[in-house]
Amino acid sequence: MTQPVSLVFPIEKAIYLFTRETKPMEGGDKQKFWREVMGFESPEAIREAILAKVI
Repeated sequence: MTQPVSLVFPIEKAIYLFTRETKPMEGGDKQKFWREVMGFESPEAIREAILAKVI
């Protein structure tokens, strides 16, 4: 597996992952997953964790 040279991960993408709202029948409650299952408390924390793993 090759390592990425760089990764752009705007905070808006992390905010999307932490948003409760989804279309009916499309994925359920994202915020519940990221908060209760994965243990994140904010979009910033999600972004930091993802970037820490890939950089």
